[in-house]
Amino acid sequence: MTQQSLAPLNEDPHSRPHPVDAPAGLGAGDVENPHRSGHPDTDREVITGELVDPPAGRPSTTQKYRAAREAELRPVVPEWLATPAAIGQTARWALRYYGHKLAYRVVRLVVDVPRFTWWALVGAVTTVRRTARWAWDLDGHPLIGEVTARDDRAYVRMAYDRSRRQKWRFTLLGIGILLGLITVAVLRAKGPAWSVPALTGVVLVALARTGKPADVPVLSGVSVSKRVAPRLTSQAIVTALGGLGIAALSQAVKTRPTSDLFPAPIVRVKTGWLSEIDLPHGVTAAEVAKQRAKLASGLRRPLGAVWPEGDRSASAHEGRVKLYVLDAPLSELPQSAWPLARTGKADIFTALPYGFDTKGDLVRVLLMYSNLLVGAIPRQGKTFSVRVLVLGAALDPTVELHAHELKGTGDLDCVEAIAHRYTSGPAREEDLASVMASIREVHSYLEPRAVTIARLGPDRCPEKKVTRQLANDPGLGLHPVLLVIDEVQELFESEHAAEAEQLLKAIIKRGPALGIVLILSTQKPDAKSLPTAIASNIGQRLCLRVGDQTANDMVLGTSAYRMGMNATLFTDDDKGVGLLRDGGPSARTVRSCYLDGPASARIGRRALALRTAAGRLSGDAAGQHLESDADRLTIVADAVTVWPRLPHADDSAWLHEIETELAEELPDRYGNLDAPWLGDRLRALGIPTADQRKRRVDGKQINRAGVTLSDLRKALEGPTR
Repeated sequence: MTQQSLAPLNEDPHSRPHPVDAPAGLGAGDVENPHRSGHPDTDREVITGELVDPPAGRPSTTQKYRAAREAELRPVVPEWLATPAAIGQTARWALRYYGHKLAYRVVRLVVDVPRFTWWALVGAVTTVRRTARWAWDLDGHPLIGEVTARDDRAYVRMAYDRSRRQKWRFTLLGIGILLGLITVAVLRAKGPAWSVPALTGVVLVALARTGKPADVPVLSGVSVSKRVAPRLTSQAIVTALGGLGIAALSQAVKTRPTSDLFPAPIVRVKTGWLSEIDLPHGVTAAEVAKQRAKLASGLRRPLGAVWPEGDRSASAHEGRVKLYVLDAPLSELPQSAWPLARTGKADIFTALPYGFDTKGDLVRVLLMYSNLLVGAIPRQGKTFSVRVLVLGAALDPTVELHAHELKGTGDLDCVEAIAHRYTSGPAREEDLASVMASIREVHSYLEPRAVTIARLGPDRCPEKKVTRQLANDPGLGLHPVLLVIDEVQELFESEHAAEAEQLLKAIIKRGPALGIVLILSTQKPDAKSLPTAIASNIGQRLCLRVGDQTANDMVLGTSAYRMGMNATLFTDDDKGVGLLRDGGPSARTVRSCYLDGPASARIGRRALALRTAAGRLSGDAAGQHLESDADRLTIVADAVTVWPRLPHADDSAWLHEIETELAEELPDRYGNLDAPWLGDRLRALGIPTADQRKRRVDGKQINRAGVTLSDLRKALEGPTR
């Protein structure tokens, strides 16, 4: 064995050239071997064992198979033909566009025909004049006159040449006219009936183009074309990445091959272009997302059209960026309608349709088993975004809806007719008292629901939480409950702040497993108007435009700004556009569906019809209004008054016995109420009714919800706060 063949074994393996260190002009397989001698026999390396980093080269069959198995397959059918909805959307666009085009042309005939005729006449005169000038060679005549005075022989020669040109041009002109006449005659005699009119139309169009002004089209355009965004190229992306000011990224752009940065080709999506980028080691997607403004500048695109996001798939690393470069800013792109806008019902146990992401795909939000916080500065579409989810939940007839809007503009009026509790007011004391009464009522559900779930056992409730099957059973009382408070900062800045924080904290922590969901929205996300104990325990967050980093992190979570989730870059044009963080380490950009007032009212009427048919109207919607604390204490006092006349007058009694006695003793006040009604009112005051009062009747033990006389008397001493 020669010394040359031993050289690769003796050298330091870390000194060998690696594909990532190759010059920018070389590919992964183009790295030159400094030990090559040019002879195939002496160029073989003697290798014992297995290399940790095998030399770069063509991938093996195993590598190809693994890559093929892990690759994301492209759709066989284009997206605009992939589903019936997409086909319908494309067909509607084509019908609308070409129908408008046809109507435009028909209406414009009154103007276009006279103008076209005039231009054709002008073109005919212009053509005849130009043809005559060409045949007579009038452009050459002045030259002959200039030569006459200086050189007679040159004059004779030029006159002779001009005469020959005239004869030749007249001959060509005659032949052309003759051929034209023969063509017309043949077409009239032998050709189809449409041939001569078609030829005439072609001639007239040609004459009109000749006679029209140079800057005016023959026919006015149906639409005004916008500037089309140029195709996204890898070179443009590399140039933009190099200008972000990230040292490791700038170095990689200069030294590494462009192909190393792109694990997949740049592809076309419904809204623009998608490029996947593998950043250099140590550079994260969050660092690029933080520099979105610089990236948009480098790509020469509007800020609203450039959206770098981390890859949300479980197998992706933190250095993988999905860069969406849209044809126009996200707020200007046409958007599909909300899927439930015209028909259908919803299921709150599945994700509800909310909006569309930067790729143009529908985004759904799963409210059940979680809570949602929405934050934004005023006039950014915050309440409209909440309304989309509220209407989705309203189309599930089993949901008990508590909707409270403290701005006073009636943005949630569309669900007033179906809401169990509803408030719309500018945060006056009576409005805040109504919200607090609703919060107390929802809070009172926690204990009895927990007892019911524990009583069901593992056979009916193996997961120890409310399921669709349990919610469908009205007898269990485990139907979903959605509590929505818009402009919640008004509540936390009032005298009710301490109690509201205590009750809502319990609802947030215990409610999701018990079928209770909370949605809070605020335009003032700070520690005072949104207590940390509340914000930190909410699982899902939606942040539209905010003013600073503090508000951004208050809504999206601590360090969200540093991780690249920056809602301060949104502009006034980005109404309804926000960052949705649903529990993962990153957020995605979503534009909510737009439902105006009339559309929301129609959906609300559909929800009312669904609930009426299912017999699910309750609370305010069913006329069971929640009384004030004083009125509810009157009920307690009346219950204490009739207590001695109950069938079993001991320290505890069943609720249905008290309801019956009150209806008989005070029919004007309680005779028209549909049982059961007493439990909700007592629990709203903090009076426990969850204990199953045990009693033996006819030798059998019967358990029913009840209350103790001592608890009633304790409530009369002062309402539970």
